[in-house]
Amino acid sequence: MVDLHMHTKFSDGTDTIEEIIDKWIDNKLTYVSITDHDTIDGVSYLFAHNELQNKLKDNHINFIQGIEFSSFVGENLIHLLGYKCDIQNSQFLSAVEMGRNLRYNKFLRRIDALKEQFGIEFSENSLNEMKEKLDYIGKPIMARYMLKDGICDNLEDCFKLYLNKLKLERIETRVDANVVVPAIVSAKGVCVWAHPLGGIGEERISFEKVEEIINLLIPLGLKGLECYYNMYTSEEIEKLLSIAKKYNLFVSAGSDYHGKNKTVKIGDMCIDKKITVTKDMATVLKYI
Repeated sequence: MVDLHMHTKFSDGTDTIEEIIDKWIDNKLTYVSITDHDTIDGVSYLFAHNELQNKLKDNHINFIQGIEFSSFVGENLIHLLGYKCDIQNSQFLSAVEMGRNLRYNKFLRRIDALKEQFGIEFSENSLNEMKEKLDYIGKPIMARYMLKDGICDNLEDCFKLYLNKLKLERIETRVDANVVVPAIVSAKGVCVWAHPLGGIGEERISFEKVEEIINLLIPLGLKGLECYYNMYTSEEIEKLLSIAKKYNLFVSAGSDYHGKNKTVKIGDMCIDKKITVTKDMATVLKYI
């Protein structure tokens, strides 16, 4: 089984690298990737521990290093995955650092927006704890501190009532695709457009819009499309597969697993849970 889109505690997931590896083994995955938001810290951690690499080898798990950039092209907000990048490449590292800084600035703006738009303020202790997490601050982490401070009773309300309703100039908090895609290419990586119809908590876009954006990204170096995704129906997946074929793009697949921060499970590739992706279905693997 293949799952090429997962997050750990190094961004907005809850699993340690050790914990997610155990789950890969339990779920009998054979091809996997960590695609934390705007950071390669989890990938570097795995590469720094030979015992973890040996554990993957012993269980016949093929690990592909990855990253997910929050990006935009034109007026379109998108997420771009980079696979098999040379994590020592200077142009790639510059894009990662840019993403990290913009994400932290987005956190500060969300703090201000929660107060201005909803009158919500975190306790001083919670605010200081979050500010210490300089490597990554995202909505799931903020939601857990909202629970801690008694602002909401459950995670769903944190997103539905507040975090997903915040009005921000979001493009200013993302790295331009004109920077991201060439950086991935420079690092000899494969650039894939993540959940092209929209991800969790995002507004859905049309198939016509998908093709419009593809035509903006291909000249930059886009190579693949994440057609299999936990929120998409079988019919939507089939349509995305036909679009990928039309533009000669590789097909990728990912659950967008975040541990306890979301209800998605490892290996979820379709909203009806009936699709299990194999190596042959995820054609991006043939390129990587």
